Amino acid sequence: MCAICGIVFHDPSVVVDRQVLLNMRDRMTHRGPDGAGLFTDSGVGLGHRRLSIIDVEGGHQPLSNEDDTIWIVFNGEIYNHDVLRRDLLGKGHRFRTKSDTETIVHLYEEYGASCVEYLNGMFAFALWDTRTRQLFLARDRMGVKPLYYWAGKGAFVFASEIKALLAWDFIRPSLNHELVPEYLVFRHLSGNRTFFEQIHTLEPGHIMTLSESGLRIQRYWVMPFRQSSDQKSLSERVQELDDLLDDSVKLRLMSEVPLGTYCSGGVDSSLVTAYTSRHVTSGLNTFSVGFEDPNFDESEQALHAAQVCGTVHHPLLVTEQMFVETLQEAIWFHDQPLNHANSVPILLLSRLAKKTVTVMLSGEGSDELFGGYPRYRMIAAKNLLQAVPTAAFASASRLVALAGARKLDKLMGMLARPFEDAIVTNAEFVTEAMAKNVSRLDKEWAWNGRYARLAEAQADGRDPFAWLFYLDLTHYLVSLLDRQDKMSMAAGIESRVPFLDYRVVKLALEIGVEKKISLFRNKIVVKKVAERYLPDDVVYRQKSGFGVPLDRWFRNRRGLGRFLDHLSSSAFRQRGYWNTNRVDRLISEHLAGSKNHGEILWELLNMELWSQTFLDGNGSRPL
Repeated sequence: MCAICGIVFHDPSVVVDRQVLLNMRDRMTHRGPDGAGLFTDSGVGLGHRRLSIIDVEGGHQPLSNEDDTIWIVFNGEIYNHDVLRRDLLGKGHRFRTKSDTETIVHLYEEYGASCVEYLNGMFAFALWDTRTRQLFLARDRMGVKPLYYWAGKGAFVFASEIKALLAWDFIRPSLNHELVPEYLVFRHLSGNRTFFEQIHTLEPGHIMTLSESGLRIQRYWVMPFRQSSDQKSLSERVQELDDLLDDSVKLRLMSEVPLGTYCSGGVDSSLVTAYTSRHVTSGLNTFSVGFEDPNFDESEQALHAAQVCGTVHHPLLVTEQMFVETLQEAIWFHDQPLNHANSVPILLLSRLAKKTVTVMLSGEGSDELFGGYPRYRMIAAKNLLQAVPTAAFASASRLVALAGARKLDKLMGMLARPFEDAIVTNAEFVTEAMAKNVSRLDKEWAWNGRYARLAEAQADGRDPFAWLFYLDLTHYLVSLLDRQDKMSMAAGIESRVPFLDYRVVKLALEIGVEKKISLFRNKIVVKKVAERYLPDDVVYRQKSGFGVPLDRWFRNRRGLGRFLDHLSSSAFRQRGYWNTNRVDRLISEHLAGSKNHGEILWELLNMELWSQTFLDGNGSRPL
């Protein structure tokens, strides 16, 4: 687990400035505090920061093959590298280290670009072939590890984090205005674009080749959605999932340093903890976040799950003051506006965990694979209520709105819409009307991000549930993984995700929706597996998510509420893309308690703090 970066000039006679490469690399020291390395050649430079997990003594990078013709910088873990190593040794390859990194080099020698198809792990890496002057980059199937790039002015630059790219003199940070509407509505961005103009991300399941012929990007893995009905019984699927999850967790215990688990008390993290505790027989450390507000605190549930699994539990109580003191730093680590307020507690928890462990397993990905969010049941409700007359929709919607039931209001608003519209609306965190209300970006709204996100799903004629799974797995989940990576790596913690082993993903997408979701239940098959290891009060307790009491904290003018002053500042007003009068009204209504605008205020505040750090301050770390 590390940080990588590099510069490639189209003209090989151009000398790479080692100081620039060092500056890029060392902006990411937090990702790799245990070591660093550089490689330079004609018109190319590679940089690496190391967090030592596997082959602590010998796995230094950049690393090469036997004759130094192929060099690699690698971020991630390859969990099946021992099996691959044995096969490669049988084919005559010679290894100098015990690291999984070297396995990738020899795989590339043997199979070329197809090497990625053999890897089970999380990864982002760059291979430089000195003989052909070809750069090969790859990102894992689900997007667990990040990779960003910039191309122009006769050069190609890449890195694990955007802040490293900004150390390159030719890159001047500027906002990609076109993407602001999508962020405001969905709280994250989709596709290969970032908030920075001209800076892109290599999408999950893609490879990239840079050669004399130019830049070529290809998808090597397509999400394997089920094409026919599921003929297997629920009990058969439970056994298959149990066996595979256990093996996935066991693979992810590969480490030469201490490891633990995130254990929130929810079914996913508790199940991962239960599997882990079967293979780590003593002294397993678990970690959880709690809040002073009882409506958001799950400390007792987390402790109970940890006790069931027999772990050494480390709870963290996150106060409003801790949140406030860490917010701006978290935005800097994230490189882009925070999509989720719980990014800050994850950073704080990772710092606590670092005192004890270096590797953490989490339950991330289960909700998106098995229908864990209320929005999945809302689609089931829409299916059930299709026959309700349109006039009844309007009457019920007005009643629900008066009652202030947000989810029911959202459901009633979806009922009369076609599925392709309702599914995207279902994924909104802020309504399009509210987002437009605060924006002056009239031209950008002409780009309809809602339907752009559905294009691929519609092309395959998938049913509504498949559309929703597809959107969550290819868009929303990627934003969660980015948050998890940036916040954990900020503390020097490697976060592993057993639910996103590509074999588990394949199985999950073969399992019929009736074994995942009903009108009143979700993650049916996962909970049936969990029943084998956990008590019912852990498995079937009501899902609460990982929320933060933003609404209340914003009303505390001595706490988070003082940050609202940024939304009244001259800098904010001069940005030119906000309707400041309407923003002022939102703030007044929220502070008065007449309405809750915490979600949109969070997004506006993040945009402004990000702008101050990266647009005004060129990416300098906040003091």
